[in-house]
Amino acid sequence: MTAFQAEADIHKAVTAFCEATVNIASEKANGGCMMAAAALGQSERVTEIRSYTAKGLTTTADLFAKRFEKEMKAGHLTRTPSARVRGRLLVDLLQGLQLRAKIDIAREQLLEDIRSYVPLILGG
Repeated sequence: MTAFQAEADIHKAVTAFCEATVNIASEKANGGCMMAAAALGQSERVTEIRSYTAKGLTTTADLFAKRFEKEMKAGHLTRTPSARVRGRLLVDLLQGLQLRAKIDIAREQLLEDIRSYVPLILGG
């Protein structure tokens, strides 16, 4: 999230965020977020965990959407897809990247893929 918020240019912000996600997820020593893994593993059985996880993912998507909306108003992004859709797409993409990194898809492949996704997120 820091990479996304720190960069003034939206294309660079999305690219930096996606690359940071791949780099963090690909680090063997990191192993990913234990809390997220535990929460998702228990979410089927515990309503509170499911609710907590949903709130966290929704809040993250909303933060992304807020930035996308700002960029749309400034004329830097098209109105479609909507800011909300872009925010959710970025959250979904984050989850997929982390999963692919966990099953040892090569970091270089993930970076190549993610860079090709940026224009899709930005709508053009």
